[in-house]
Amino acid sequence: MTITAFQTSSALQKALEDEIHLHRLPSTFQDVIQNWYQPVAEYIAEQYQSKKAALHSQPLVLGIQGLQGSGKSTSSAFLKILLEEQFSLKTINLSIDDFYHTRDKRIEMSAQVHPLLKTRGVPGTHDCELAIECLKNLGNASPSHPVKKPSFDKSIDDRVFHNLEIITDRPHIIILEGWCVGLKAQSDELLKEPINELEKNEDKQGIWRHFSNDALKTTYQRLFSLIDTLMILNAPSFECVYQWRALQEKKLREKVLADNMQDNKVLSPDELKRFISHYERLSRHALESLPDQANIILELNAQQTITQLTFNEESVKGMS
Repeated sequence: MTITAFQTSSALQKALEDEIHLHRLPSTFQDVIQNWYQPVAEYIAEQYQSKKAALHSQPLVLGIQGLQGSGKSTSSAFLKILLEEQFSLKTINLSIDDFYHTRDKRIEMSAQVHPLLKTRGVPGTHDCELAIECLKNLGNASPSHPVKKPSFDKSIDDRVFHNLEIITDRPHIIILEGWCVGLKAQSDELLKEPINELEKNEDKQGIWRHFSNDALKTTYQRLFSLIDTLMILNAPSFECVYQWRALQEKKLREKVLADNMQDNKVLSPDELKRFISHYERLSRHALESLPDQANIILELNAQQTITQLTFNEESVKGMS
């Protein structure tokens, strides 16, 4: 596709500056927006127009996948601004994290299926039926059919039920971001051998990883089938995840302390290492499989800097 000059209105410029400040990013992040997010927004706007022309009245669903700490929430936030301010496309941002089962439900699953299911994150710990229902309801949102946007508070490790955002206008674009968005299940053969110490010591019979993989085969595929366009933030390796996730945890701790909340749910370094181990199997699987499935690929280096943008087979390389 052709990348046009980056034009900003005063309203767009203020919205971008406010978002940059909110995410504690340097002012030079404007270059990232211009070089990378702008062409992605143009592509999504074109995809929406194509879907609209094909007589589909439902919103276009953009899936954004990236490993922990890769910048999914940041990408979603800036794409929403660009889509709304430049293309007048009402956009709703959702995270698959907001559809986690409640803490009580995960405790129940940990007792009935496997202790590792108490920890949120892997397939099987999300309420995919709720996510499917939410996406479908958003396609019919109106003042007479308001939709509550689910929310999950990681600082308390539980779903929030009060003061939820109410959506009363049907969006043009729905962004669904998450670390496993769009991912397909592994073959049973690949599940036989443990991939790390967590699986070796705490999932000796493979019950947990089979349960997660079976969930990925079924309810998650029904959810992911609603995605029209898939974008991935492609990490150079799984080894980057701990560094990125540690930075994310640091920001969460700062937010919790600034809001005078207890930070007992913010992970310590040792807890974080164990937490990341829950994700290793499917994270490595995502790195191997998703680049062949994605419509949009943003390549990242170890410093989380975007180095290349690909639309299917067409590649756009950034300026040094």
